[in-house]
Amino acid sequence: MKMSRYWSTILTLSCSILLLSVVSMPLESSATMVWSDDFSDGNYVGWTINGINMTAVPAVLVDGNYSADDGLLRATGEGGGWIWNLASHPSTVATGTWSFDINSPPTEPGLTHFYVFFISDDSDIATGIPDGYALKTEMIPDDHGFRGFILEKFAGNEDQQIAQYHTEQDVLGGYHVDITRDSTGLFNVWINGTHRMSGQDNTHSASGYFRFSTPAGPAIDNVEVFDSIEFDPPTTDTTPTEPGVGFPTEWLIIGVGVPVVLIVLVIIIRKTR
Repeated sequence: MKMSRYWSTILTLSCSILLLSVVSMPLESSATMVWSDDFSDGNYVGWTINGINMTAVPAVLVDGNYSADDGLLRATGEGGGWIWNLASHPSTVATGTWSFDINSPPTEPGLTHFYVFFISDDSDIATGIPDGYALKTEMIPDDHGFRGFILEKFAGNEDQQIAQYHTEQDVLGGYHVDITRDSTGLFNVWINGTHRMSGQDNTHSASGYFRFSTPAGPAIDNVEVFDSIEFDPPTTDTTPTEPGVGFPTEWLIIGVGVPVVLIVLVIIIRKTR
């Protein structure tokens, strides 16, 4: 009888340990991806290409120049920042998640910044600055000494800063960006997996295009657009910590729960002997 209770106890506690492990595991997201492009096929089918001659007064549309030969969408053609290239892909998502990689090459005269309009309409594309919301990458210090990332709103020939993230070094090389916007107009922005910006605006509630506006040099890749929020905004301070500091919550649950279960098991075994 004692042995029967013994094995019953073993089975119960084993199930408890297993349950702790399962409960602590993150749930998979049931995301709906609306569209994506990783340019691995070496082309940019589905994108409309324009160019803007900034030396003309007013600026005029010209042929744009992009290449996907190296597996990402890179602006090519004349340098100097006088010709802006505009790549546009149909995108009607105005609340959801936008993920993409950007690549900033070493700067040259005239190349200081570029834009990713993740929400935009058809207005004023002759200037490369349509109405909508954009992430501006300020590669090197501007006239005010700022370099980093700016979340901006564009409406009628005017722009307004929603949030910014200042970097200590020039923004060169590759960066991964995740942006979310919920039904209240709240934006959250992650750079390389770390939450860096948040802000709210409700000026624009619809979108027609996702656009990449830049002089020659910068590139975009691995574009993914979802009609759902794929990242939960942080509820605590998101200041980066040193690598290796801190543990995932599920580790803490298992680390505390398993020893407790084992202690109870030892006590019960001793009593049944």
